[in-house]
Amino acid sequence: MQISWPNRWLTVLVIILLPILLSLSYWQWQRGLYKQSMLDAFAVSQTTISFTGSQSLPVVPYQSIRIQGHFKPEYQFFLDNQMHNGRAGFYVLIPFELENKEWMLVNLGWLPRHQQRIQLPTFPAVNSATVTLTGRTYFPSQNYLLLGTHLEEVQPDKIIIQTLDFERLQTFSHHDLLPMVMLQDPEANIPFVRDWQPVKTLPPAKHYGYALQWLLLAITLVILYIILCIRKDKI
Repeated sequence: MQISWPNRWLTVLVIILLPILLSLSYWQWQRGLYKQSMLDAFAVSQTTISFTGSQSLPVVPYQSIRIQGHFKPEYQFFLDNQMHNGRAGFYVLIPFELENKEWMLVNLGWLPRHQQRIQLPTFPAVNSATVTLTGRTYFPSQNYLLLGTHLEEVQPDKIIIQTLDFERLQTFSHHDLLPMVMLQDPEANIPFVRDWQPVKTLPPAKHYGYALQWLLLAITLVILYIILCIRKDKI
């Protein structure tokens, strides 16, 4: 048996493809671990704590909290491109002033979008009376690529937004916002859909499966290359 090297271009191809396949496998594995951590956090943060503002930070993601204060309905943000059961819609977010005068965003839930995107969905008026709310903490990622307009003013108090960019929202509302959102707990007889799930797309098991597939492809590539490198001489 004699070992010989395949042609140069095949070697270069393997050198290029192997790191890519291993990187994809690692990335899918990390995505699975991340989503599993979100599911674990959602499951263990059931005990409701009183949240009074920045002095209550840090809190874990999806922690169940109770807040007291009043809404600032003069600012209404409609987070665009939110899907529910295959239908496009908006998340409706309104600033909430805590008792210590700090503001945080409260996500009231999902509403379907009309055919005319600029025709915003309607919902019962939100008053500014003092109320107590319960919900879950959510810390949106600030790593995003935005194309087009970030803030689209439909009415003086109704703004369509593409991302939760706290800096720009603070500029519009002329008030600092806590770097988190409260996902308000479901209630009866409301138009909003509040099906809060930490993982809405692929579950961790799917990512682990994709990671294994990429790894197997990398192993197969190496095995095929080794086979091509081995040449048996005829006797």
